[in-house]
Amino acid sequence: MSTLPESIVEFFAQHQALSLAISQDDTPWSANAFFAWDGERNVLIILSSPETLHGRILAANPRVAGTIAGQFTDISQIRGLQYSGTCQLLDEPAERDRALALYYDRHPQARGMQAGVWAIAVKRLKLTDNRLGFGTKIEWEA
Repeated sequence: MSTLPESIVEFFAQHQALSLAISQDDTPWSANAFFAWDGERNVLIILSSPETLHGRILAANPRVAGTIAGQFTDISQIRGLQYSGTCQLLDEPAERDRALALYYDRHPQARGMQAGVWAIAVKRLKLTDNRLGFGTKIEWEA
């Protein structure tokens, strides 16, 4: 597995929410979720009920894409990340508990929440960072 650029690792640490783009039967859908980054496995961890629309779509089609970005008024400060990969509901107890520990460390207010634990295995990342020069891209693939 190739090592992530430090700028991408740092970006994950500075952001807490992602957008999730999915589709089923040629019908797109999107959702937002808080996330935790598992750098050992290169997965984004999210919590969501399998009964939500996006949970049902993910069960049928695990391919995902999305973005992580803040809000900026100065174009020279824009930073945003695009990702793609596959998502699965974690059923194996040890794997689920490990992911939950990372998630709760990042979002302690979620303790006690009843939700499925999902892992997005990241296959491709592209960070745009205008602070390094307009349109600067840093890319990574698994």
